[in-house]
Amino acid sequence: MEKEDVNVRVVKGTGFLFLGAIIGYLTSFFYRIILARGLDPSSYGIFSLVVTLIGIFTTIFSLGISEALTKFISENTTDKTRTNRIFSTGAIIIFVTALTAALLMFLLSDFFATTVFNSPLATTPFRIGALALFFTLANKLYSGVLKGYQRMGLVSISNLTEKVSKLAFTLLFFYLNFELFGAVWAYTISFFCMSTFLYFAYKHTTKLKMAKFNPETSKRLLRFGVPLLISLVASSIFGWTDTFFIGVFRTSADVGQYNAALPVVGILAMVAIALGTAMFPAISQINAKKDKEKIASIMNRSLKYAIYFILPAATGAILLAENLIILLFTTEYARSILPFKLLGIVAVFISLIAILRNFMAGMGKPKKIMQFMLIGTGLNVVLNCILIPFWGLEGAAIATIISVATLTGLMFVYSRKLVRIRTKFLYKPVVASAVMAGAILLIKLLKIPAKTKIPLMVVFGAIVYFVVLICLKGFDKRDKELLRSLFSRKKKAKL
Repeated sequence: MEKEDVNVRVVKGTGFLFLGAIIGYLTSFFYRIILARGLDPSSYGIFSLVVTLIGIFTTIFSLGISEALTKFISENTTDKTRTNRIFSTGAIIIFVTALTAALLMFLLSDFFATTVFNSPLATTPFRIGALALFFTLANKLYSGVLKGYQRMGLVSISNLTEKVSKLAFTLLFFYLNFELFGAVWAYTISFFCMSTFLYFAYKHTTKLKMAKFNPETSKRLLRFGVPLLISLVASSIFGWTDTFFIGVFRTSADVGQYNAALPVVGILAMVAIALGTAMFPAISQINAKKDKEKIASIMNRSLKYAIYFILPAATGAILLAENLIILLFTTEYARSILPFKLLGIVAVFISLIAILRNFMAGMGKPKKIMQFMLIGTGLNVVLNCILIPFWGLEGAAIATIISVATLTGLMFVYSRKLVRIRTKFLYKPVVASAVMAGAILLIKLLKIPAKTKIPLMVVFGAIVYFVVLICLKGFDKRDKELLRSLFSRKKKAKL
């Protein structure tokens, strides 16, 4: 891989992952509608339990090996002997854990169904789900390898393969009146389809061969992967803390109101998450060469692009909160408007965390990520317990804001010790977002239908933002060079 290609691959990888995420969101949206229409509430509940149990087993048994493979393969792409050893050792670990996890889930299906969830009818769906669990964990091997070679387009296509096949097989099985079993089998088959695609993509792209299991390599993989696994568990706890404690201290209706607003965080942070995912193997590869200047350059440009997107996106979401909630969920969900606005602020910090976390992982600092995530999660739990009884939904959102702001601060301060992070550009997107906000507020005064007003505010606001950003010289020569390089193979941009 040529040295100058790394910069273009980060942006291209981001584009592939972002596009795939958008299509995935749309596909998932229709998939949920089909499930809700094809299953009665009881069957839908059992299916949700299957997916939840698979998610828990996947988190525990993944061991962070996929991320470790991405890092160490990206660092050694030119050394075939070493990459074969890394791949083979990782493959053996993953397949052993996948078989163990699937076997445990199968054998314990009756226990989970009758004792844990008090739903005996879930036993067979759980057993079918054990097969889906195996493919889910196996997929992490090939996706980790492809990310190591920075083939984000193939990773994105594999995710779409899973989602599209899941939708298609669910429609087919519902048409054949298989209902609950049809939904579970469709879910399982979709991960088999993903596995098939990933296997052929890996064979065609990498040319890796199996070698002997290497104990020292396994120790390296686990030393890197296990702290990331713990941070992932902490992140999962962080994610459900607010919903859990709203359920404890408030009512199920409040949980529903809050969860109507909650998806805004994931949607707004999609670009930063895709950018961080694409950046991770690039940083790992360059860090192996000890090129601090190049690392700092990629880090600063990635952070810049993430902020350029999230600031106007979050500002627009906050200003349009009332219009969006009423349009999408009707006036019954008006209670979620203020939490929606507060969660827009959360999305800004989540975007920064996505960049900083992947930067730290690429620099080989998984233990620091784990420490910071545990601190942030602990703080979030404490603040939710304190604030929700007094301020309800708003208290949950404020607790999350304080927690993610603290986590961002910890990661930012530590990252600045590793490389020089520039912040002088920040005033440009802030000013452009402020001008954009003024333009949106002016359009809000117009007496036109909401279905016309919302698209008008979005389009006009985006135009104003980029015009102001250009006037402030927010895009330098290298930004333009990088953009041109995406559409030309002859000239490569230097970051």
